[in-house]
Amino acid sequence: MPKQWWVRICLLVLVWRVCLFGIGGIADHLFSYAPSFPYADVYFESSNLPRWLYSWANFDGVHYITIALKGYKGYGLIQAFFPLYPYLILHSIEVATSYHLNTILLGLLVSNAALIGAALFFFDLVRKQFSEKTAWMSIFVMLLFPTSFFFGAMYTESLFLLFVFATFWAAQRQKWFMVTLMIIAASATRLVGIMLVPALLIELWQQKQFTPTKAAYILSGSFGLIGFMAYLFKVFDDPLYFLHVQPGFGAGRSETIVLYPQVLWRALKILNTARPINWKYFSYVEETLASTASLFLMFVGIDLLKLPWSWWIFSLGAFLLPTLSGTFSSMPRYVLACFPLFIFLAAVVEKYPKLAVVWYGVSLALLVMNTMLFIQGYWVA
Repeated sequence: MPKQWWVRICLLVLVWRVCLFGIGGIADHLFSYAPSFPYADVYFESSNLPRWLYSWANFDGVHYITIALKGYKGYGLIQAFFPLYPYLILHSIEVATSYHLNTILLGLLVSNAALIGAALFFFDLVRKQFSEKTAWMSIFVMLLFPTSFFFGAMYTESLFLLFVFATFWAAQRQKWFMVTLMIIAASATRLVGIMLVPALLIELWQQKQFTPTKAAYILSGSFGLIGFMAYLFKVFDDPLYFLHVQPGFGAGRSETIVLYPQVLWRALKILNTARPINWKYFSYVEETLASTASLFLMFVGIDLLKLPWSWWIFSLGAFLLPTLSGTFSSMPRYVLACFPLFIFLAAVVEKYPKLAVVWYGVSLALLVMNTMLFIQGYWVA
């Protein structure tokens, strides 16, 4: 990739990051601060950071801080969070000890550095599949997506996409050892990373490249998930403990499998009966819309975009797997892993400039609103 593209992508992500910091900075003047998650007083008040900065570790961020500093023992529910991201934060703490950097700052550095890497791999993937113009449009769509602020928060979204994009990039170039490493990393970062395994196996079969050696490389990627399960079995006598703690988060999560139609029916009942109509109700609406619209666009995109089947298979798996818990909670964030959505929307706005104005306007307005709500401690996704 030419150096000027690297520089432009880095500058684009930097501008995006600074703008979101600015949006977070004015949120305090528009919404009251109401953190609805544990440990905020433990980690934030002692951080000596301004609210507009430490609030980027809201919600899941405090759990990753707990794991990085204290491990998985002695604290409830944190076993639902996979280990690679907090391990990288812990390693960063060890490396940066002499610089006295705050744990929150280190977590944000990991997330935002990963976002730059993810954007570079994503750009190269789309450029090779379509054109340079479509690749730039896809980056714009991704960064302006209504919940893209999670890429810059103390969450796994940007790190996870870095591993996903690197996996497909390496597969295109027949770098199978790199494929193995990236799937291991993805499946040690989030459960849906395991969906890369069947996606790439089916791609091998469809392209008539299936060999025992290549299949072994791909299957070995499951060691990220298997390793975490082995740890949970050793410490908690339950290899599926990350699933069994899910009901403790509320939001109607279930340990048993619930199919998508039933989840959609539940969501519609909530919209019909939930009151009052407030910011929590706004999150219900956004969860339902994200879950239905994203699935619809993916099926439309499969027919219209000539993308590798492995991309679609992974994205559909990454979409459907979280819904099996019986709720659309967090789906506006989870759909960020369904990256063909960004390419499809980019192709649409590139072909229909008038729709581009509508899409970017609505998406940007929701991004600003969601960012301010998140910073002020309101549940978004």
